[in-house]
Amino acid sequence: MRFQLYGDDWSIEYERRPGLWGECDLDAKRITIHPQLRYRKRLEIIIHEMLHAGWPEATEQSVTDTARAIAGVLLVESKGNQRKSDALEWIAVVAVTVMGLVIVIEAVAKTVIAVRAYR
Repeated sequence: MRFQLYGDDWSIEYERRPGLWGECDLDAKRITIHPQLRYRKRLEIIIHEMLHAGWPEATEQSVTDTARAIAGVLLVESKGNQRKSDALEWIAVVAVTVMGLVIVIEAVAKTVIAVRAYR
């Protein structure tokens, strides 16, 4: 699957790698996900790796906690969806887009605070 994040083309690929559920390669703009994860864990890991892609300076704990929370909310919201596997990547893209907006809003707020302090 391909998606865009901050103007860059990214891909999500499925590959079995010993000891890894997921990996974000910032240079190659590629996210690799273990193909045999169950639905909830797969959603959480896709979101987790996409957060790394869009928020590389974040701590591992922040990314883990945020991904877990977003996955939990999306799973509750999508309950009853008969095509969960078809919607999985789309849901992750929407979640990271929302996180991107939060990051932008945070940056704007910091800028406003800095400008006010300068005056």
